[in-house]
Amino acid sequence: PICFCTLLLSKMKKCAGCSFNITDLHKTHCCGCCAKKAGHGQMCSQIRSSYNAIMLQCEDKEFGPYRLHEAVDGRVVFNVNYKNDHMTFLMINKHGDLQNGRGGSHNAHFQILATGAIRQARGSKYLTFVRGKGIVAGSNPTVFSIRCLDGDEAVVEEIRRRSKKPTLPSLSSVFTPLHAKQFISEGYCVLKSAVSPVLVTEALREVNSHMLSGNASDNFGLSKSPHLLNLVYNSIVSEVLNSLVGKVEVISGCQVALRPPEPAQVRKLREGIPLPEDIGNERWHIDGQGKPGVHSPFTVLVGVCLSDTQNINSGNFTVWPGSHLKVLDAISEHRNKFGPSTPLFSKWRPNMGPAKQLLMKAGDVVIAHQKLCHQGGPNASPNVRYQIYYRVSCSGHQGNVDSGKCLRDIWGEFPGVREYL
Repeated sequence: PICFCTLLLSKMKKCAGCSFNITDLHKTHCCGCCAKKAGHGQMCSQIRSSYNAIMLQCEDKEFGPYRLHEAVDGRVVFNVNYKNDHMTFLMINKHGDLQNGRGGSHNAHFQILATGAIRQARGSKYLTFVRGKGIVAGSNPTVFSIRCLDGDEAVVEEIRRRSKKPTLPSLSSVFTPLHAKQFISEGYCVLKSAVSPVLVTEALREVNSHMLSGNASDNFGLSKSPHLLNLVYNSIVSEVLNSLVGKVEVISGCQVALRPPEPAQVRKLREGIPLPEDIGNERWHIDGQGKPGVHSPFTVLVGVCLSDTQNINSGNFTVWPGSHLKVLDAISEHRNKFGPSTPLFSKWRPNMGPAKQLLMKAGDVVIAHQKLCHQGGPNASPNVRYQIYYRVSCSGHQGNVDSGKCLRDIWGEFPGVREYL
């Protein structure tokens, strides 16, 4: 028999929240009853939160992701909608009406049985797979296999399920040896037209539709929006990142960076005061430098341009080319002078040379080494600059931080460019 508890706890010998031994619970009993008979009727919150969604698989089809409820009872909460006497499933964070338009609860509870079939917890209908219709409510139960997802996997799975994968250009045509060599020497490269106009349009629509109701400091509530994460996952950018750093950890969030025209810069422009391209040495930063002891919070910064910045002083992403090659020595000097727990460059800031404002079009993508000094440039244009940023870590990044590798070898997390060093 399939035991849902076993599926969830297959990698654990003891409960994550207490010392209760669960190794032998599942040999003769199934799901909720086994835990209750052993006196562990309530699953600890640490285990409950280890997975938050599942996929249902039948024949060559897979459905989901669907949210989990009390795993110890073998119960899963589906977001569903009754329509034409059968259930149409909706993805995570969507709502359904369980009472044929009369309102009521938006969640339906289902029991996962020992056979692998699924039945309503408060009713007798089973989930039945019908080719051409998907999953419907019926009296003949279908046995489903189950794939568990953790939080970040569930977010990515939702994106993949809801989006049609477009035809992508070849990796070699987007990320060339010239890009790799520029990334080594200057610390960044720009991928021209790496994101399709369709994805850019949907991302702009998503941001603009939340702009007045959201909070900019909270990314307008869009940090996990599928339409924004799609800019990476449904474009060639995801392949470029995997080629560059080996394998990336799941990208589950982003930053919505809007840069409106600045009154001081607009005033200078109107008064005929020239606005230089070099914005000065005092404005650069590397991400994470304001936090005590933090020096390598991720591997690579990715910026997707949603609006044209074809002229300088339009809010352009601004870099200090080659500064990544100087930063490790600067970090070492700062830590030696002021201690490793002092926020980086809060007491002393080296000169990184002249800045460069990048000229980009909507759909272009900048990829920058985490140690590259950068800054958002001044905006004296008539337009708001739209940019979406992703802070991407390679697989095993935290281990590299803990071992000191990130401060010893600036290319240690970039196997994709080593042949050009």
